[in-house]
Amino acid sequence: MPNISDRIGLENVIKVLSQTTSVSGKLIYITKYLSNIVIEQGFSFKTFFELVNPKTNSQLDLTGSSVESKIRKKYGNSTYVSFASSIILPATSGIISLSLTSNQTTALTPGRYVYDVKISYDNSGENVFKVVEGSALVRSGVTI
Repeated sequence: MPNISDRIGLENVIKVLSQTTSVSGKLIYITKYLSNIVIEQGFSFKTFFELVNPKTNSQLDLTGSSVESKIRKKYGNSTYVSFASSIILPATSGIISLSLTSNQTTALTPGRYVYDVKISYDNSGENVFKVVEGSALVRSGVTI
């Protein structure tokens, strides 16, 4: 289990928007975060996000949810790479992880990208929220 300092470097996260919704009769408060990341080309990448309910300042309960994240060169591009995205158990911890393999990062051209993370609270397609977004800088490595 990662320690708190491994969870995305919380000092790099900026709360940008809060919204309220009801899922299965339960009020859920969602805060979207802006977090810029750096990916080293040719190396494995992994980061963690701890999602917090802004009303209670407690971890967002992700029980029954799924997470998905993609990186693209720019918004609207049809070409993307999917992060391996997962909810860290217990789901009540509000922690998600994103990762790319070294093969995936090798295939990325150095430069600026955009990415986002969405949470789906059910399979209906009605309760989908963007919870994190930002820029990704892919840096070339010496040893790739």
